Amino acid sequence: MNLRHLEYLRLVVEQGSFAAAARVAGVSQPAVSQGLRQLQAELGAPLLVRQGRRSVPTPFARRLASEASGLAERAASLGAAPAPAPTHVLRAGVTSTAAVICGPVLHDAWCAGRPRRTLRLVGGDEGSLLRALQRHELDLVVAARPRGELPHGVTGEPLYQLQPQVHARRGHPAHAITSLAELRGLAWARVEPHVRGPVRKLPCQADS
Repeated sequence: MNLRHLEYLRLVVEQGSFAAAARVAGVSQPAVSQGLRQLQAELGAPLLVRQGRRSVPTPFARRLASEASGLAERAASLGAAPAPAPTHVLRAGVTSTAAVICGPVLHDAWCAGRPRRTLRLVGGDEGSLLRALQRHELDLVVAARPRGELPHGVTGEPLYQLQPQVHARRGHPAHAITSLAELRGLAWARVEPHVRGPVRKLPCQADS
């Protein structure tokens, strides 16, 4: 059995699509598809089923992907152990959004008043950062929770929750709105950048 094909399966389950799995793995989408077909033939059990226009992992595939994560970690441990980071260096993996929001907080908490300490920020997507955490290349990761279960040996804690707000002029029909459900009756709505963190602009046209 090709361990690379097991890795493709794990990424498809975690990332939710063949295209996303291929991007994280650094290969083409056909390579992922071909690898999963070979793996399915070797196992003699279906790994993906069609739901509408999408292929979704079977329960067996999800269990196998979970086991593959642990297998990859054990296989990596057979190699040379990475050199431990100096105790005065904190290696933090952050996505681009987390770097803007949490980077200054991490720096203040780790470095303020301690001139010998160093914060080392490493950027990337949540999948690659969590795998680096499993390999002991990072000390912590601040990122969105991935789809499905967390990788083997990784625990997660929520840091914050978004609290969207509606702003409207006095006299406008939206001024009295108290829930997101009531926004359905509006002709349009627009989300602008938040003053404390970047969010993408999202013009929304309501259904007629």
